[in-house]
Amino acid sequence: MKNWQKYSLPIENDQFSPVMDRGYPLADLVEAHRYVETGRKWGNVVVI
Repeated sequence: MKNWQKYSLPIENDQFSPVMDRGYPLADLVEAHRYVETGRKWGNVVVI
């Protein structure tokens, strides 16, 4: 088994679900970055 395969198996078997903390519009990119820098985030921060 290759190194990357051990990580792809849980994804392929629906055993992995990403945690989304917050979402920000692109216009609020600076605010999103500030939030990440606070160290209080507990999941992914998405900028769309």
